[in-house]
Amino acid sequence: MANIVVTNKCATLGCHGEGAPASADLLLTASSVGANAVTFVDKSNAGFAMACMAGAYKLIDSQNPEASLILTKTKMPQPCGTLMPQLPPLLTAADTACVLSWIRSVITEKGGGSTGAGGSTGSSDGG
Repeated sequence: MANIVVTNKCATLGCHGEGAPASADLLLTASSVGANAVTFVDKSNAGFAMACMAGAYKLIDSQNPEASLILTKTKMPQPCGTLMPQLPPLLTAADTACVLSWIRSVITEKGGGSTGAGGSTGSSDGG
């Protein structure tokens, strides 16, 4: 379910989709948030937009899933740069909960880290 939220709201042309350079070099298509999502775990945002203090955050933080940049950029106040998605509608509370569940499942799939408070990793489909 989270991959549907991410691909429908983030993987659009000119944002984090295919067909043009992905914003901040972060591609969030169905394939990248599916089987390839484990590559986001503990990956620094180094080389991404300076507005996000390059290197200061992890796309998916295995030790603190709630601090993952993919999640925190969707909630106010965001830690850096622009609130995502830039185009309406913004994510709902249910959407962000689904994304957090997906983040936890990706961490579990990679085989490491903390799943955050409560220890629940959510379902493998993330929502």
